[in-house]
Amino acid sequence: MWVVREDGYGFPSGHATGSSAFWGYLSVYRPLAPLVAFTAVMVVSVSISRVMLGVHYPRDVAGGVVVGVVVASLSYAAVRVSGFRGLAVLALAVGVLGLTLYFLGFGRLEPPSALLGVVLGELVGSRFNLIDRPGWAYGFIGSVVVLALGIPALRVAGEAPVLSIALLALAGFLAVLVPRVARRVVGWPW
Repeated sequence: MWVVREDGYGFPSGHATGSSAFWGYLSVYRPLAPLVAFTAVMVVSVSISRVMLGVHYPRDVAGGVVVGVVVASLSYAAVRVSGFRGLAVLALAVGVLGLTLYFLGFGRLEPPSALLGVVLGELVGSRFNLIDRPGWAYGFIGSVVVLALGIPALRVAGEAPVLSIALLALAGFLAVLVPRVARRVVGWPW
């Protein structure tokens, strides 16, 4: 019996993949002991939660962690070899590929849509020199923006996928830019 209802493929676990790719990349990029420890706790917690909810088998989350570690490693290598622009081009290609696969009947529209918005936000931010060292409020402000646009986007995903894609891309775009513009305009020291 499932504790929660999930649709789609079980292998690999998208949650395990996403958490290990995101937190793994940050840990490789900034190998600080507290961040590495937090990464391990997050990846293990997310993976265990998927098994406990009954939506994945242990092999699904193990496969997701392996895929996430590979993605984190390749992303770090891409940044080291080709710099920020190279990673942005790679992320843009992955987002377009993800949406293409969605329209062909494979995968979901949420991750590639948000990825496209984040990439465009990063490109615009770099163009206008809005790339700063992130402070504590970046994540908070970005999360508020994502929730404001992301929840409506997910509600219309089944009936209006193009609108959902546009809202998710806008959420990713604004989540990157709004904290940086606010810091420039207001001059907050975070």
